[in-house]
Amino acid sequence: MNLEYSSSEEPRDRTKLIWAVVLAVVVLMVLVMWGMGQARPVTSEVRARHILVQPDTAGAEGVSEAYELAQELRERLVDGESFSRLARQYSADPRSAARGGDLGYADRGTYEDAFEQYLWQGSVGEISPVIQTSHGYHIIEILDRRWSEADRYHQEIRRRSLEELEAPEPEAP
Repeated sequence: MNLEYSSSEEPRDRTKLIWAVVLAVVVLMVLVMWGMGQARPVTSEVRARHILVQPDTAGAEGVSEAYELAQELRERLVDGESFSRLARQYSADPRSAARGGDLGYADRGTYEDAFEQYLWQGSVGEISPVIQTSHGYHIIEILDRRWSEADRYHQEIRRRSLEELEAPEPEAP
């Protein structure tokens, strides 16, 4: 048996090929695990859009006019007009108005109390009543909520407690 190589045949170094395959497998595994196990948010988040109406002038007259405009806009929204169009046209919040009123996702505790309370207690997809904050009057539509695992757990505990309170007491024998 002759173990010598001829000058035209050199042994191939397959190290680079093996490492390329290993790297590709690792990258593929990471992508699959990331796609399958999208982590739930650590804190609950809500996505909403709003129209902010601010008084044009100081005093009771300006406040009254702003409230009346907010009520009118709310009625138009309930009747089916485009939230995005009305937000672009009327909202005093230039940043969200440019996006049709969309505020994006925000963590719990981001906004003033009255606004925040509606975000976490209102129904997704419904138009809020007119809500007053220090910025003016808001009409809000909740677009989505992402609950953290901790908040889901607390909601389940509350739901079970309410069911127990509402259950009829067993009759005495």
